[in-house]
Amino acid sequence: MADIYAFPTGESNDGRPVRPQGVPDEVWAAVESVSTMKRIHDVRYREIPVPSTLADYGIGVEFEAGERALGDAFSAGLGSDAESRIATGWIMMLYAHELRIDWDSDWRCVAFARLPLETAENDSLTPGMYWDDMCDYFDGIEPDSVSGTVTVTQNTAFGSMAGSTSAGCEIRVSWTPLDGTGPDGTMDAGAQVRSWAAFIRSTIRFEERRQLSDVRDTEPRLLKEPRGGVPDVTSTLDGYHRVCDAMAEATGSLAADAERASGFRYGHEDWLIQFKREGAGIALLDPVALTRAGADWNEFNDAVGDATWILHDSLMDLPGFAEIGLKPKALFDTEIAARLLGLHRFGLAAVTEHYLGITLAKEHSAADWSYRPLPRDWRNYAALDVEVLIELETMMRRDLKAAGKDEWAAEEFSHALVAGLAPRKPHPIPWLRISRITQLSRDPRGLAIAKSLWEERDRLARQYDIAPSLLLADSSIIEAATNKPHNAAQFRALRSLNERVRIHTGTEQDKMFERYAPIQRAVKPKVWKQAIDRAIALKPTQWPTMPAPEQDENGVVNAPRSMRLWQQRHPERYDRLQRVRRVINRIAEDTRTPAEMIIKPQILRNLCCGRPGGSGRRDVPDRAGARNWQVKLIAPSVSGVIM
Repeated sequence: MADIYAFPTGESNDGRPVRPQGVPDEVWAAVESVSTMKRIHDVRYREIPVPSTLADYGIGVEFEAGERALGDAFSAGLGSDAESRIATGWIMMLYAHELRIDWDSDWRCVAFARLPLETAENDSLTPGMYWDDMCDYFDGIEPDSVSGTVTVTQNTAFGSMAGSTSAGCEIRVSWTPLDGTGPDGTMDAGAQVRSWAAFIRSTIRFEERRQLSDVRDTEPRLLKEPRGGVPDVTSTLDGYHRVCDAMAEATGSLAADAERASGFRYGHEDWLIQFKREGAGIALLDPVALTRAGADWNEFNDAVGDATWILHDSLMDLPGFAEIGLKPKALFDTEIAARLLGLHRFGLAAVTEHYLGITLAKEHSAADWSYRPLPRDWRNYAALDVEVLIELETMMRRDLKAAGKDEWAAEEFSHALVAGLAPRKPHPIPWLRISRITQLSRDPRGLAIAKSLWEERDRLARQYDIAPSLLLADSSIIEAATNKPHNAAQFRALRSLNERVRIHTGTEQDKMFERYAPIQRAVKPKVWKQAIDRAIALKPTQWPTMPAPEQDENGVVNAPRSMRLWQQRHPERYDRLQRVRRVINRIAEDTRTPAEMIIKPQILRNLCCGRPGGSGRRDVPDRAGARNWQVKLIAPSVSGVIM
């Protein structure tokens, strides 16, 4: 890439980057990985300067995707609407000479995207949808400590421009890249750039519509309500029996979904479950009320028998089903199918638009589903989640069979079913789930404060049945642990510990959060000060430490993620891993399957590190946790490299 050159200074020399004096080898290798990376053909790239205040060195790249990025000749005939179909953004890869505790690395990536939206997309659902879509494009680079914000905006014109409105979405995110994935154990900066460029390009829908003309030739139509109308919520035993009878008389697969109130209530139980079966229509059940009334969930299991349950992202819903006694015997996961088929976007809305040309009216994904009675538009949203799943199953099964991936999918579905219905394993050290806790890994007193605050927050959240984050944010815990206030004045200086948590979305959702304001006000700031004081009073021998390396479900300690550690301590294993990765990438390209679906990166690291068992065995991937189809696909090639 001729227009990417050394930072902080440098000039292009016959299309090749020029290395300034004093640039570290690791930084220059990152520059070259960007320079030689494979570009996405309809994305424009331009190097941008990185402020020297951010880091010792940096690489900055700006992007533009959309009609305009394809060339003026193409976009000339689009008129003023072309501007609305342009997505832009940038990424900066920052390097510090000394390892940064807050990065847990020498490297940190920061990125920004400005994306076009249809005006109708400006709702409370959009931020979460775009964040999930973005994370899908991170699978291949395995980032750590990902954090950021998604902002949705709407502009309304007045005066002579009255009547014109536009919507947009802005994403700001940062992460620590996995080091050692590039040449000679360096950070693969090119992979970071490619991933961010691919995500930005994926948000331009016009291109996807052109490619899928065989699926639909028109704009997606909005499905506002289920075809059979919006059902009421069943919360009585008599109503439950009628639902079971209807499901028993129906035929075919069972579309299923569930809604929780995790952002509002302490627990993660289901507050609404949705079903649809041909001949029975859609049923909305209140599992909490029905369980309290004495419902026997085996009655429902018997009613649907061996029917295949259709779920999107089944691992989110199966644990809740299992907790109340619902036991699917067969599964079809539309998200897993979408990934195996190589779709660029895996959310239910994107899959539905791809196959059916339908956009669902969705506004309440982040609602407080424990609220009663459920408003009609909430019930409408919940019903739409299962309205078209049966049609999707039919079409996706056809495509899986045509691609020769139907057996792969069957194994993945069976694996997900077993994993989803298995009893939930509690986290061995729950307080370590604090976001960005690794910032304190070398600060045992800070860890003590974080632990004390987390435990107090958890106790109060359980007592009041409120989401812990509505009492005290993780960022506030990290701030307190970093600053370690020793007196009342220092404590008062930390505003986040002295003010109730307020969440502003600019939507009706704000009213839901305000329902919990009395509980928030009942928890006084002094409880946080007392928790901090208790931690500060501890002796050094009582301070917590970061745990030993994580073990997998088989009790095997996972190989480290840091490639720098591999290169320094086990260079032969590092070389082996690099060869194996190249093999997997070739298989991914040949089969049009995402590499992360072919084999989990951690399994590869364990294999190349010699865990478990000896190397060179054809059954090694199987022994490490891969499915049969994955073993058959990769074992001959991978074993040849490992031997």
